[in-house]
Amino acid sequence: IMLVALLKIGFCGLTSYLYFSYHTKGKTKQTFLLLLSTIYALSSYNMMYMLNIMWLDSAVLAPLVCLSIDYLQRKRKIAPYILTMAGTIFCNYYTGCMVGIFSALYFLWTFFQENTTKQEIWKAKKKILQFMLGAMLALGISTCILLPVLKDISDVRVSPGIQSFLTLKTECS
Repeated sequence: IMLVALLKIGFCGLTSYLYFSYHTKGKTKQTFLLLLSTIYALSSYNMMYMLNIMWLDSAVLAPLVCLSIDYLQRKRKIAPYILTMAGTIFCNYYTGCMVGIFSALYFLWTFFQENTTKQEIWKAKKKILQFMLGAMLALGISTCILLPVLKDISDVRVSPGIQSFLTLKTECS
């Protein structure tokens, strides 16, 4: 298990280095990029979940998702985003959902950073539609794992509705 965790942490550093080097476009020194990627790979999240290796897959794929969003913004190619996001959800749907929320926020941040005027935003609305289509297709690809999970969750008995969460009454003795 330790070897797999170390490999995943190493891949966290590799994918973050790829993202940083693409994002900075060669304007930053390589030693600084190596330092940043090492900081990402040795972050507290990765260290805390080192023994629970299934949670590390999203940390490996998150920089690739950001890289594919940058690729979508610059070159209007949607396939890398679909594949990386579907892979993230497929590896672990819990953390894949969090990466999906993060990718939407990252897309909006990069979109409004590049398009500042109303005319630029109106002309670039196709990028938003492409991103939304890519997210839907990534979810569609990963339904082979999500549908059995949904079936399994629906078979579990739960307390009657959200009302039990809103009360201060204890459910257990």
